[in-house]
Amino acid sequence: MFDKKIKKVITIEGMMCSHCQMKVEKSLLELNGVSKVKVNLKDKTATIYSTKIINNDDIKKVITKLDYKVIDIKDNNEWPLGKQFDELSYYKRMKNSIKFIKMYIIVLNRINFRN
Repeated sequence: MFDKKIKKVITIEGMMCSHCQMKVEKSLLELNGVSKVKVNLKDKTATIYSTKIINNDDIKKVITKLDYKVIDIKDNNEWPLGKQFDELSYYKRMKNSIKFIKMYIIVLNRINFRN
């Protein structure tokens, strides 16, 4: 529906070399929806970019399977025009707008039938 991009920054303990970096990048890229992965050994982070919501538990499983430890996962969801909000609240607002429009149409129809 939207051209939204999801960015998650994962802090990982245990990565030491470029081989570790490649293993983490390759494994995270295999997650469904992930389009790009950047691993920073100095900061001990992996940044994933996707167009789908990626479950944090799935990320933890992939990292843990490689014998590394996930310290933290931070979400940074970028919506069109740079606005940030969660998907659930957006859909709730849309649902309320649709209810209002339906009520408005019903009122207009009743007014027209009376005339």
